Amino acid sequence: MRHVIYLLLVANLVFFGWHMLQIQKQEGVERALPSLPVTAKPLVTLQEMEQKQEQAPVPETGSEPGSETMPEPGTDQGFAEPLEQFAMLESLNELQPPGGGGAVTCRTLGPILAVAQLKSLGSKLDELGLEPRHRISEIQEATGYWVFLPAMKYSEAQKIKRKLDEHKDKEYYIGKGNFISLGIFKEMSRAEVRLEQAGKLDLQAVIEPRFSIKTVHWLDIDRQTSNAVDLGAVMQEYPGIRLQEQTCY
Repeated sequence: MRHVIYLLLVANLVFFGWHMLQIQKQEGVERALPSLPVTAKPLVTLQEMEQKQEQAPVPETGSEPGSETMPEPGTDQGFAEPLEQFAMLESLNELQPPGGGGAVTCRTLGPILAVAQLKSLGSKLDELGLEPRHRISEIQEATGYWVFLPAMKYSEAQKIKRKLDEHKDKEYYIGKGNFISLGIFKEMSRAEVRLEQAGKLDLQAVIEPRFSIKTVHWLDIDRQTSNAVDLGAVMQEYPGIRLQEQTCY
């Protein structure tokens, strides 16, 4: 039994020594990294560029023209030009922030619907030396109110048609998609009366405003020029035209 214990102790010592030898071999292994290409440039932060600029030697005064040496590619002296460009951009941003220019305040007269009125007002502004600029736009104009029953199945539309005919209602028509129009009215009060009549027949009608697109004209003038001119007398001759501020470019 004693010999077995000695044998196990010797085996453990041998295993421990072999294990330590393997660890030392692994620590001594050098891992070779792939070399960088010749054309590769190192990344440098702005702080490192400023430090390089501060540490760069100041050229001596009195040197002969043409005696200066150009910085070689890849040397620290090449950082001076990017720093100067960065300082130039910073100074430009302080003078005029990005997006801070271009827009000015103008005054515009309109909307003008009639071409004859446009020519007349334009001529008066020309006489005052305001040099108006003609501009065209489109506006929506309310034309009335539409009372109708939304689109439905053909069988349901025919059923409602018979009900309207029984009550001698002739102010309707059936359109595409089987919607039923109950009339178009200029005033909301008349449209509400028609809606009430449909309700008495258990018809779920709705009111919808109607619009038309119209082309209108504007005359834009510079604010600095127009401030020196009294436009009150001119505006009295054109009561339907407004003078308002706007941003132009």
